[in-house]
Formats: sequence, C-alpha cells, structure tokens
Amino acid sequence: MAGDITSFSIGGKPKPGLIGGLTSSLGLFGEGQGLSASHNRFEADASPFRNDLYVTGDPVSLNVARFEKFVAMPKGPNGYDITVMSKWRGACFNDSISTNGHFFTGPLTHLAVNAAAHAFTYRFFGNWSAENPGEGYLDLETLKSFEGVTGEPGNFEWKQGRERIPENWHRRPIGDDYTLVSLNSDALYAITTEPYIIAIGGNTGEPNTFTGVNVGDLTDGVFNFKTLTEGNNLACLAFQAVSLGAPDIVRGGLLGSLVGKALQTLTDALSPVLDTFNCPQLVKYDASLLKAFPGAGSGL
Repeated sequence: MAGDITSFSIGGKPKPGLIGGLTSSLGLFGEGQGLSASHNRFEADASPFRNDLYVTGDPVSLNVARFEKFVAMPKGPNGYDITVMSKWRGACFNDSISTNGHFFTGPLTHLAVNAAAHAFTYRFFGNWSAENPGEGYLDLETLKSFEGVTGEPGNFEWKQGRERIPENWHRRPIGDDYTLVSLNSDALYAITTEPYIIAIGGNTGEPNTFTGVNVGDLTDGVFNFKTLTEGNNLACLAFQAVSLGAPDIVRGGLLGSLVGKALQTLTDALSPVLDTFNCPQLVKYDASLLKAFPGAGSGL
C-alpha cells in the first residue's frame, strides 16, 4: 500500500515501522512508496485536477487544461460547491473511460476514494467566513491558492510546492465535522444527479471498453445497485471490501499475525462508525470477478 500499515508518507518511502522493517528485511513485500504512489488504494483515476496514472504516468502534477475546464463551469449557490463537484465528477468519469484503457472503478477506490476527492475539494477548501457561515463558499481565488495555481483563466500556471492556505480563510466550524456519514451523503448526491457513475468495473485494456461487474455477484447477493443508493450502503460496501479483499498471505502465520494486528487497529477504528450505519453483513467478496480489468490492482 502506501506504507507498511503502521507507517505512511504522502510521497516517497515512509520510515519503516515494525511490519515494514520485518517484511523488507525478509524480502516478503515491496516497500511502500507513499500515498501519491498508491494507485487504486488511496490514489485513484478520474480525480478532479490530476491525470490518470496510465495515461501520463504522473498522477501527482496538476493538469492545467483540466483545471481550466473546471473553473469555466457555472458556479453553484456556494461557488464551486457540491452541485458543481458532482457534475465535474461525472465529466472526469467519462473522460477516463474515453482516454484510459486501464481505468478501474472499485468498491473502495471509486465509491469512497474518488467520491472523497471530489467532495473534499469543496467541503475542505470552502471558506466558512461570516458572510457564508452555513455551508461555506469556494471561489476561484481560494481554490487557486489551495491548488498552487497562479494567473488568470487562459493563462494559469502550476508549480509543485506553491499550495497555500489563503489569507482570510476560515475553516469549518468546530463541531460541524465532516464525517463518514457526510461523505456517504455527498456520494449519494453525486450518484443521484449523475446516476451513470455508480459502476464497479473498468476498461479492459483499451479506451471505451468499460465493462461493469454485477454487484450482487461480487457480494454474494448482499448488495445490488439499487440497495447501494439506500441508507449508508455505499460506505458499507466500500469499507467492508477492504477487510474481505485483503490477500490470503496476510491471514496466517507469523506475518499474518503481525499484519492482522495492524489491520485490526484499522477495523477497530472503523467499527464504531460502521456499527451506527447498520450495515448488511458482507461475508463474501469475490475479487476474482475483477481479474478481467488490467487496472484493478488490489481489486479494491
């Protein structure tokens, strides 16, 4: 993944924790390369302003032309708000289908990670000033500052390391936290307004070959596309798939015991939240159905 489960970094190799030190010294696994190099785990295709990995080989640098197209969109009631981000997510989804032969949409990477990338742009960057205390407001200058963009439309420029918190910017009020419930709500809004994006599957090696997987087959009938639009089921499938999708090698022996403890820490953190979701119990996750997609990676 991006680290050894107990240690992570944004970019580059993290300092090894107990598991990383053991597995690297024994040559059991490769070394983590940081969140920016964690394709289809934490970094996913169809992001708001970055390229798909298999299109350019660079999913980190901001795509200025993509940014130009986004800021040209009509603003919503709160600037570049969730109504705009949801439409843009649909546009990015279609762009990846038409340009990226390895485009993949998994339960975690698409239903949660990609949904978060788009929703967070407004929810985290919006300015909760006295003039906009309710939902915040995201204007172009604020977005440019957070994304490290300078210049004006038609003449934008981006350089890595220019990202800044804007002057006179106000964070979300304390007590108005953005939670998994909030993310699930924003993800539901997106698939309600842009229903074609609720898809698990991918291109099969060439652009415009997108093939979907039957969610009922993937989850042994626990979920289907209709039930994913109900309650908190989007988040339920995304995060339960993480546990059930772990490879068998981490489930037994000394290594399995060590990794299992680290995974248990994650499970323990998520369980109280997922318990409040009243999730249908996912027992089987048939990742073999995703082998047809060359971009599937970990199958999440």
